[in-house]
Amino acid sequence: MIKKAGRSFTTAYLLLIFGIYPLYMHRGYVDIAQAKYHFFIYCSLAGLVILTAAGAGLMAAHQTQGSVSHQLGQRIFD
Repeated sequence: MIKKAGRSFTTAYLLLIFGIYPLYMHRGYVDIAQAKYHFFIYCSLAGLVILTAAGAGLMAAHQTQGSVSHQLGQRIFD
């Protein structure tokens, strides 16, 4: 489930960057560099915030079930 959500998020981000970003313009070619810079920064920061929130939620859920490092060690060595 977590891997599927991660893959979906990554696919959506890459489609946004490789599909919409090249076509994005603000007032034609007048401010294209600044517009593309802002588009990329805002999309990337939004993605970072979403992934950070998801990671914090997963860490909190795993801490209630036991030590995260212990669980990761079990997954690696099992």
